[in-house]
Amino acid sequence: MSVPRFLLEILKTWSILLAAIALGVWAQNILVKALAVVVVMNRTRKLLHTFHYTTHGASIADKRLARVFAKYFLSLPILHTTWDEYQKIHIRDHHAYALLSTDGDPDQLFVIDHGFKARMTEREFWFAVLIEPFKPRHIWGHIAFRLKHNFIIPGWGERLPRMAFWAVLFSAVTYFGVWLEFSVYYLFPLLVLTQFSSYIQHVTEHLWFTPERGDRSPKQHMATLTWGRFLGRPHPRREESRTVLHHARELAVWWFKVFAIDLPFRVFVFMQDLSSHDFHHRMPGVCFQSIARERANTEREPGAFGPMTETWSVVESVLVVRDHLVHGLSEPFLRHHPMQGPASLSDVSASRALAS
Repeated sequence: MSVPRFLLEILKTWSILLAAIALGVWAQNILVKALAVVVVMNRTRKLLHTFHYTTHGASIADKRLARVFAKYFLSLPILHTTWDEYQKIHIRDHHAYALLSTDGDPDQLFVIDHGFKARMTEREFWFAVLIEPFKPRHIWGHIAFRLKHNFIIPGWGERLPRMAFWAVLFSAVTYFGVWLEFSVYYLFPLLVLTQFSSYIQHVTEHLWFTPERGDRSPKQHMATLTWGRFLGRPHPRREESRTVLHHARELAVWWFKVFAIDLPFRVFVFMQDLSSHDFHHRMPGVCFQSIARERANTEREPGAFGPMTETWSVVESVLVVRDHLVHGLSEPFLRHHPMQGPASLSDVSASRALAS
């Protein structure tokens, strides 16, 4: 990505974020206000994910410029981790083939802290999925983590700009007397609402507590721990419908669910690379703007990593993790048809997952 295009991407994200704040403040309708809060959260997560790809070298080639832009536009204003700390936590540990989905992976330590374990009961699993993230200790723990990684852990070269920015911002908020608006439309989506959005992503991100590698190569084993997660539903096929009328009814239901369920859910969860996250672990240097196309181009030629796999809807991804942790079924994608693209839980093992 060119530097001007990268800056335009940042400018566009911040413009939408600030416009959503203004809309929330000025709107009278409570639903519009709620939507504004969700959009602000969505855009702060966009900034975070752009930072993530930038640290991988997957945005602009100039590393010096990348660090400057990441620090002042993608990290400092949203209380995100510093570049060097993120390199340690994410790139060094999470992306290491030998550490992914093990106790050496910081992301797995997160799911352990939220009640997940290698062998758990059905009740324990659903409690961890549905109840655990709402515990006050987790909500405060997330906020404390951000504060610590902005104002305590980094060196003064990182701490001073952060302190200066937030001191000026708090002073301006105090001067204009807009603490309520600032708290509701910026701090709340940034520090609280984002936790529930990211939790949906995080729980389904990998096959946690990695099963035995067996005779797989390290690349093949890594590839079995992640999959493409599509927050939608397969388009109804005409050849699978009995009549034209039946197909029309299925299409109508499909469109209704797209607008009533899928689109709102995608906005709340924030997609970016969910559907290509498996490919990101294979090729972390591919830019987020082209990763979906790159993944599609290599689906039929998986190479040393083996075939790609995918799920449709969060429910399917949760069932994959559930079957692994509760029932010990660690091969959720049972077969792959080379002429039909990547194996999907939708047409491979949904019936087994739902019945188990």
